[in-house]
Amino acid sequence: MDDLHEVYEQLNSALYGRHAPASERIIWHSVNDTDAKTRRMNAFMSQLDIEQVGQYAVEKFCGFGRGAVAFNMNFPVLQSASGFAQFLWAPLEIVRKSDDAQLVDIVSNYDPTRH
Repeated sequence: MDDLHEVYEQLNSALYGRHAPASERIIWHSVNDTDAKTRRMNAFMSQLDIEQVGQYAVEKFCGFGRGAVAFNMNFPVLQSASGFAQFLWAPLEIVRKSDDAQLVDIVSNYDPTRH
């Protein structure tokens, strides 16, 4: 199985899997926490070209409406010709299927003019 397929399979399981409640599949914590998972997440995020992430998000938002960009931290940041293979766009309709109230609220109410 190629890495890209595995990236998406793991993300699908976390976002939409019915093997566990959303509260066990999607874990929320502050980026300022000092635990090992947060340090790992911050190291992963430091590898990303945030401008590229923003460009991807704007393109997807313009094409599909509200949604969220997701990453799979179990894989290194992928380098591809377009650079976008490392990201997954989850439209609001799909985010609602996660059953995570906090995620749905954030995606539904986010106002980019205020951030």
